[in-house]
Amino acid sequence: MAVDPYSGAVRAWVGGRAFQESQFDRVDQARRQVGSLVKPFLVASALRRGLTILTPVSADTVPIQSATGPWLPADHVEETVLPLREALVRSSNRAAAHLAMDLGLDAIRTVGRELGIEGPIPAVPATAIGAFDASLLEMAGAYAVFGNGGRAVTPYLIDRIEARDGTLLWERAIADREPVVLDRVTSFVVLDAMRDVVDRGTAFSVRASGYFGPAAGKTGTTNDGRDAWFVGLTPDLVAGVWVGHDTPDQIVANRGGGALAAPIWGRWMRALEREGVRSSAVWVPPVGVEYVRYDPATGESLASGCNA
Repeated sequence: MAVDPYSGAVRAWVGGRAFQESQFDRVDQARRQVGSLVKPFLVASALRRGLTILTPVSADTVPIQSATGPWLPADHVEETVLPLREALVRSSNRAAAHLAMDLGLDAIRTVGRELGIEGPIPAVPATAIGAFDASLLEMAGAYAVFGNGGRAVTPYLIDRIEARDGTLLWERAIADREPVVLDRVTSFVVLDAMRDVVDRGTAFSVRASGYFGPAAGKTGTTNDGRDAWFVGLTPDLVAGVWVGHDTPDQIVANRGGGALAAPIWGRWMRALEREGVRSSAVWVPPVGVEYVRYDPATGESLASGCNA
């Protein structure tokens, strides 16, 4: 599923391998757990609350006390404290869980609604690691907000309908501009962190697939490897990939969004380049954003000339 992040115009929509075999549209009709695709929502909420992208956040191994008892998700990260940016780049589940508890369990639901997620987003700890359902259509539209400077996006398919003789029968109304749901600084800072997800994080397989153009995005994997996701952005496109079985079941043992979905995105972007579809646009940081070198272990900015 691919859309223009500014207009919402659909550029690609593949809901299945063969319509003759299945008329079920997995772009729009399928609703599956989103896994770690939710983590940029959580980071956006944290930035709104006054944290910076380098604020150290807990990834402690002490279980979270919830209404249903102690809980802590499994994690591949060893550190117990991470800068917020590193927590996203490395997709730390513990950091997401502790941050969600600190921000309040409604934090993800609030941002999710603003970005266009329509289904239930329960206020429970597991929502921090994506234990709620959404469609690929919704997630692509939501990620477009990070790429366009913070405006909500409504994906659409048809601009106009004409009769055979050219008579205009219907035209899509040019509605008032979609509302701003994230400020430009917040949306850009989350986007920029997701560039590192591709360059050195859980979606490095995009680069390994041979696509080296501008890219940002986030992987997602659900329990027992039943769903593999990647939603990625370029300066003029947002495209999402979901891999899974219609009846939820493990896809491939020990493989998730980084191994299954992100390479598909990378290969598709390479194919676009071979067809001459190459963007000349760039992401421009808004006023208020400053680039600094930092220590990934502590989040502390490094002085000029420091080689740490």
